[in-house]
Parts: sequence; C-alpha cells; structure tokens
Amino acid sequence: MSMYLQRNAGQWVEALQTTEQALAQVYAQSLPDDEPPAELLKSLTELQILLAPPTLAFTLAAGQLTLQWDGRPDAQYKLESSSDLTSWTARSTNFTVITNTFSWTTNVTNSQQFFRVTF
Repeated sequence: MSMYLQRNAGQWVEALQTTEQALAQVYAQSLPDDEPPAELLKSLTELQILLAPPTLAFTLAAGQLTLQWDGRPDAQYKLESSSDLTSWTARSTNFTVITNTFSWTTNVTNSQQFFRVTF
C-alpha cells in the first residue's frame, strides 16, 4: 500500500488509523502463520515515528529557560504552557531550528509552569 502524506498532522493520524485498520483486516483474513505485507508494516512504523510525541529537554541559566526537542522540519509545532495541567495556553509557533532540533527560550517567572509541544 502506497500512501502520500501531506504536511498535516490530522492527515497523518488518519493515515495511521487507515493503516491499522488494513493490518487488522489482513490479520482477520489470514492464517496465523501468514505475514502481513511488508509495505503495510513499513507504513505503520513510519507513521508511528511521525506521530510520536516530542520529548522536551530544558536548560536553565541566567534566569532564562530554554526548551529543546527533536522534530521534523516539515511539521508545524505549537508550544503550550499551563499552571495546572488542565488549561493550556499557546505560547509560540515560531522556533529556532538547527539541524532538526527546535528550541524556545523565555525568562523564568516565579510561578509554576508546565510545558508541552503539540503538532
């Protein structure tokens, strides 16, 4: 199965769901010893990598917090913050990118803040 993915996270999720459904159908129609098509398994693996959430790393120096994560240059990331892990506020969609490593820096405040990156 060949899939053309546009640069849109919603379409990536839809492609992953379609691939998972196709694999479920292959398993339902095959004997236990049959292997699903290699291309279908490859598509599943690629989509899972594309949709894996980024892992944030941080540094704190001279009153500035810098967040970094590895990402894809064609993905549109959004950094959000929260003081209670319930209500999230968009902080930025404009990041410094060096060799697929994204970063964002802000001044440290005294209040408790949580951060996440979405796409």
